[in-house]
Amino acid sequence: EVFLYNAPSGRLACASCNPTGSRPVGVEYKNIDEGLAGGNRVWPEGQWVAANIPGWTPYINGTALYQSRYLSDTGRLFFNSSDALVPQDTNGDEDVYEYEPTGTGPVTGGCSEAAGTFVPAARGCVGLISSGVASGESAFLDASTTGGDVFFLTGEKLVPQDTGSGLDIYDAHECTSVAPCPSPVAVPSVCESAGSCRTAPMSQPVIYGAPASMTFNGTGNQSTGQAAVKPRSLTRAAKLVRALKQCKHKRGRARTACERQARRRYGRVSSRGARKGGVAR
Repeated sequence: EVFLYNAPSGRLACASCNPTGSRPVGVEYKNIDEGLAGGNRVWPEGQWVAANIPGWTPYINGTALYQSRYLSDTGRLFFNSSDALVPQDTNGDEDVYEYEPTGTGPVTGGCSEAAGTFVPAARGCVGLISSGVASGESAFLDASTTGGDVFFLTGEKLVPQDTGSGLDIYDAHECTSVAPCPSPVAVPSVCESAGSCRTAPMSQPVIYGAPASMTFNGTGNQSTGQAAVKPRSLTRAAKLVRALKQCKHKRGRARTACERQARRRYGRVSSRGARKGGVAR
């Protein structure tokens, strides 16, 4: 079990004892799944364990430099328990718990004898940090100085963003006015068809107005009764240039005759109506 001793008051509290007063439901140390909550070779294999706190974190065999902060200065204590200490714990496996002596907790509440989680025998409040329904054990990792942030390892998907099947590290954060909880992140729904997976078309900017097909108000395409505008005819000089270009594709006498005919037909006309053929090639 996990006990908490208060030196100034000389008070000893069993933080992990079952609130009902029944004997604990323990497990042999060698049978703790994965060794996450029990640590590596902390207890003899045949030792029965109902609750535990993490040992020092080793970085090589037999050597460790860091111990998890499972106890705050106010007496807030975090531990792992294989015994179900609250009704929400139904998985029969290791879960992460919190014990608070009376007088601790956020400004808006905290542990008191009127709290629903208050345990008279422990003289404090016992609450569940992990879900209590995860398949497999959950394990306490570390906590902040005040205990307002609790980091634990679990295979349960506790937020919509967790879509994997492995273990994940979560932060159980105590929401206060100084450190409020972040807003939930909206997760887009999974598309079930090709149409629902496509990105929605972008709307036309307002500055360009509505497209013509939306603002047209009439009877559609029809004749207005007006004659079509005829294209502007070429001048005689332009016609002569075009004809002479066509004559360049001919050879010998055929080309000479073609050029003579072009000048006679499109050459400059004098005021008396006589034709002049003085246009140079």
